[in-house]
Amino acid sequence: TKNNYIVCRITDDGIGRTNAGEIKRTQPGQQYKSLGMKITSERVRILNAINKSTLSVSVTGLTDENQNLAGTMVEIYVPRLI
Repeated sequence: TKNNYIVCRITDDGIGRTNAGEIKRTQPGQQYKSLGMKITSERVRILNAINKSTLSVSVTGLTDENQNLAGTMVEIYVPRLI
């Protein structure tokens, strides 16, 4: 818990968002466009409007000791019910 929120933290040590973007950019003929974060943001907005709450999602790029991209961390902040 953190400041009256329950925090769910997910870390992924994958290739990183920048590298994934570079791969997509260099793949000719690929028309795929991820809508995951747009859909998630809209769901959070709707849930907050319905429940009058402050649920939020944060996405952070992780770096190693040399400041190279080393993955992604997603944090979901769910308000605690008293």
